[in-house]
Amino acid sequence: MHLWPGAGTGNSVVVRYALAVGVIAALTTPSSAAEIADARKLYLAGKYPECIAECGKALDANGVGVEWWILRAQAELATGKNADALRTAAAGLDHYENSLELRYVAYETLLVNDKPQIAEQVLASILGVAEAAPWRYGDASSRVTLGRAMLKSGIDARKVLETCYDVAKKSNPELPDAYLATGELSLLKHDYALAVDAFREAIKRAPDDPAAYIGLARGFDSNPEQASAALKKAMELNPNFVDGMLFQAENLIDREDYADAEVLLKKTLEVNPKDARAWSYRAVLAHLAAELSKAETYRDEALGGWKSNPEVDYLIGLKLSQNYRFTEGSAHQKKALAFAPDYLPAKIQLCSDLLRLGKEDEGWALATDVFKADKYNIFAYNLVTLHDIIGRFKTLETEHFQVRMDPTEAQIYGSDVLTLLTSARKKLTAKYDVVLPDTVTIEIFSQQKDFAIRTFGLPGGGRLSGRLLRPCRHGKQPRLARRPSRELAGHPLARILPHRHVDQDPQQNAALAQ
Repeated sequence: MHLWPGAGTGNSVVVRYALAVGVIAALTTPSSAAEIADARKLYLAGKYPECIAECGKALDANGVGVEWWILRAQAELATGKNADALRTAAAGLDHYENSLELRYVAYETLLVNDKPQIAEQVLASILGVAEAAPWRYGDASSRVTLGRAMLKSGIDARKVLETCYDVAKKSNPELPDAYLATGELSLLKHDYALAVDAFREAIKRAPDDPAAYIGLARGFDSNPEQASAALKKAMELNPNFVDGMLFQAENLIDREDYADAEVLLKKTLEVNPKDARAWSYRAVLAHLAAELSKAETYRDEALGGWKSNPEVDYLIGLKLSQNYRFTEGSAHQKKALAFAPDYLPAKIQLCSDLLRLGKEDEGWALATDVFKADKYNIFAYNLVTLHDIIGRFKTLETEHFQVRMDPTEAQIYGSDVLTLLTSARKKLTAKYDVVLPDTVTIEIFSQQKDFAIRTFGLPGGGRLSGRLLRPCRHGKQPRLARRPSRELAGHPLARILPHRHVDQDPQQNAALAQ
């Protein structure tokens, strides 16, 4: 399967794939299998240059064994040697055109070398050869790879789980990759309980794989102690594990520990100077520091390897929105969708942003569209369900406010809420010298889980309650002990007005960031 003449040189690219009856296979001796295992240990430990060197020696000696080509390309990708990885994948496919695993690695290398159209053709070829010759790809490893390719192609998640990952587990119960893939899919669909179970099974079979521990840490979404323990183990196994460092950086940004996050991101880029996610998070930090020129430079770096990568703007927008910058966040989600109109993570986050900005018709319609496209997306399911609950709320209105709340609570103290808000508006707009041209919409939830779903898309949220929909920039709401809703009614307005003041005086952004 010769994929692209002059791979990495910018020459014309032609894709073709064979459906030959014969299978190109390499018989590995026990000694070569042991050597591959040793090289893989170097990879798992983050000794990527050493791993690349060992793979090179083996390939120079005889070129036998598809695993050597796959491992070398993966190690090259891990260190940002993307052009080298592309050449490795192309050369490997000259020898092993029927390997689904190598084709999938080729797909990944093509993307980061800014060849997305060719990458999609290679992805389609995986599905094509598997459909044309299913008897050839019944082994567990091939089923896992086929499942990953199906997901990337937008095929139903349940079908992938049942026809690929579950089949792989039955075929080879000791294959760690089947459980890793199941965990990855579960995280993608926000099914954290299933993700934890899957990654625990992967760890039983591959206790030295840091990816399993990072997956486990992400699965412990609401259990910081267990997440920290899993993260610690991953970084002990591989101090250069980029996914682990990025997970740490995400959490530091969430805790507003921006200085330490920047240090960690720089360390990440020392391992892989071309990691798009690391540059995306640096762009977020620059945004939050009101260094817009730097933010644009870092975004350009993130898009350097793949100029239409939707994940870049998705990640930037996600973190901006998590810092209550919904206008900027939604703008980045729209950029991501301009690159890839069917990119569901951006659609889901844009839905959340629109609802936070008070653009409800558009937001609820998008939530419904996402749920229709992905029945297994918990975020979309929660929002569609919550829409019915909010539909039963009673709306109280004054000249400046629209308050939605439970009908029973509205009857008991709804008038008190309006009185408090009117008084707070008068005092706080004078204090911050700000004009609110829009009607402010406030929703008050009696159930914590409903508030958390409305705010974050998932149950939880700790001690947060009450939420503000307009004006467009939102203040971070106070983390207070639980108390009756009427006592919280004024807090969103008190928090939002300082930010609204900065909206009207952009020159103060940098000062506020300090």
